[in-house]
Amino acid sequence: MAPKENTPLVDGAPAEDKNEMCYTIIAVCGLILVNVVKVQLTAHLFESQNYPTAYSFWSAICTIVLLIPVFIIKPSEFGIPKYEMFPILSAVVLFTTFDMAFQNIALANTATALVMCIMATNPFWTVTLETVLYQKAQHFVVYLAVMTLVLGAVLVSLGSPITGTSTYGTICACLAVLCSASKAVFTHSAFKKYKKVLGPMALLFWVDIMMLPIYIVWTLADGELGEMFNDTMHDSYKFWMLTMTACLGGVRALMGFYVLSYISATSTAIVNIFTQDLNIIISIPIQKIAVGGKLAGGVSVSMVTSAFYTFIKTYKPFLPGVDRMCCGASEKGESAP
Repeated sequence: MAPKENTPLVDGAPAEDKNEMCYTIIAVCGLILVNVVKVQLTAHLFESQNYPTAYSFWSAICTIVLLIPVFIIKPSEFGIPKYEMFPILSAVVLFTTFDMAFQNIALANTATALVMCIMATNPFWTVTLETVLYQKAQHFVVYLAVMTLVLGAVLVSLGSPITGTSTYGTICACLAVLCSASKAVFTHSAFKKYKKVLGPMALLFWVDIMMLPIYIVWTLADGELGEMFNDTMHDSYKFWMLTMTACLGGVRALMGFYVLSYISATSTAIVNIFTQDLNIIISIPIQKIAVGGKLAGGVSVSMVTSAFYTFIKTYKPFLPGVDRMCCGASEKGESAP
């Protein structure tokens, strides 16, 4: 069944829907804020510590450590996956693992602008996967908005300086965007069907636990794990920079899960593109980026389209046939595909 994004705050909306609307707004704003800070810190981190896969492993460790006290203080947030959950949970784990690893490898080996250009196609892949998996086409205006948004985001990336590219990094970026879209679709599907069993915190905990064996084998095979610890254990500044950035990555992942528990994967991809635009704008004065026609036009197109997409997803009378943006994963009897 297709994911429903139900009616938000409108006259006569139930109190439960109003509460979910508030939670959705808080989650989306939190994701944007954390994502902006995390991207800036990760870019700074990779300038001195080029261990992308080992960093992903350490981020999973830090996330688990941060979640344990929360479960002790508030046991109701914890949950144990049921046997029937393992197929979809395994899909989430695998796509999350390779999304993190491939994206970090791409950022460490090729130009950030080129990586962002490739990652900007995420909404296209996400809406395509949702259409195929849920076997229901979206309103044509939604597809038009997504394609326009991708065009704007690509223009933003092309308008940024692209230096130091590599074939290996480019391939990893392509794999990362496919894994990212798949991860979002399957995670949203998991919340629709099992939100009462595993909330965002519990799902993130088990996903990170299940990622560890994969990362251990991977980082031992490529030697990154030993190199990272040899480098950081003798330099307290590097160690804490690595650890704090990894912790922030865990917070970012948690906020992403919260957003996916309320809205669809495509809507979450739109939020991430908006965040990417903010990162570009923030980086202009910091990195003294020259603002050309492609960059200015791309940011304008991307941000206006993001606002338009939000409008058609939240204002019911505008396009009555469009699924609403909020309360997408709430338990109202819908089942995942």
